Amino acid sequence: MADKPASNLIVLTFEGQQTAEALYKQIEQMEKDKLVVIDDAVIVEREPHYDTPAPTSTMEQMRMPPAQRSHEATIRVKQTHGKKGKYAAIGGGIGLIGAAILGGPIGLAVVGTAGIGAIAAALKDFGVNDETVDTVKKSLAPDTSALLALGSTTDRDALMAKLREYNAKVVMTSLDPEVERELVDKLQS
Repeated sequence: MADKPASNLIVLTFEGQQTAEALYKQIEQMEKDKLVVIDDAVIVEREPHYDTPAPTSTMEQMRMPPAQRSHEATIRVKQTHGKKGKYAAIGGGIGLIGAAILGGPIGLAVVGTAGIGAIAAALKDFGVNDETVDTVKKSLAPDTSALLALGSTTDRDALMAKLREYNAKVVMTSLDPEVERELVDKLQS
């Protein structure tokens, strides 16, 4: 039996709030076709920013359509499917990165399910530090999305074609620096 390729973390951003989720659905099909293996993935979406002034009263809030109720763009983190392998054992998988992006109570809830040492070790395994989390946060302008995926591919060309189709931008990877540069160059061409 052939050894499974080593899993790598890749963080991609996209224009459009639902673009990362649309790409992920395509990647799920690629997984069924045995072209990729996804150990874990998280989708982060940031809603469009509406210029509608914030409501001044509760009654005004109730009369406004939901899309206009918030003056600030909301960020959502979606866990995609069950975690596999050794990263499932820490209780948060790469959902930890998503929690770090959101911070606040959601971030604290994830920290509560896994020891801080386990979280730090798992994130360091993939080169994820505060700077990386800040880079992901900054790349999420209103009406954008991100896909944080941990896995491997057996058909780079097929995966590359999908990434190009969705105009993916690489934020960071745990790939060898030369392979990462090649990926970025191919996506920009």
